[in-house]
Amino acid sequence: MSVEDEIRQVSDRFYAALKAAELGHLRTKDDPMVFHDPGSDKCYLYWGSGFQPIKVQELADDRMSFAPDSEPIDLIWPNPVKGAFPRLVEACWVIRHGDFHYLFYSGGSYLASYGMGYATSESPTEGFAKSALNPILAETADVLSPGGGSVTAGPAPAHTRRRAR
Repeated sequence: MSVEDEIRQVSDRFYAALKAAELGHLRTKDDPMVFHDPGSDKCYLYWGSGFQPIKVQELADDRMSFAPDSEPIDLIWPNPVKGAFPRLVEACWVIRHGDFHYLFYSGGSYLASYGMGYATSESPTEGFAKSALNPILAETADVLSPGGGSVTAGPAPAHTRRRAR
């Protein structure tokens, strides 16, 4: 089975578990994302919204519950600097490329200025540094509220998929 098929199955099982309330405490979490780290062969759940940080927690081997003794870890906080997503970060997407993990996220307010940024780390669970190039997507007169992006494999370079209002 390919890694993509395995990730698809993990995501399908995760959403089925949410619907069955096996992880009912996460039903209020926005934008959950399951990531399989090829470096460690572990799976992680990332989520974030509600004016709180983007968080991550390791999943158990069954991919239906959290790993024993694991706790949520805060990764990316809203930034009080003007133009740097001062109130909200959400809709994260994580990939590993080479030795680094890239955490893409959206922020701002979809009713006003909204955009997309990224942070990098050698670990999937700590030390993410926001890029000085953020925002990598920003609202313009022609494009309102770009964000909620994901990265897919394809011909070099990688392609981003995003939505806007």
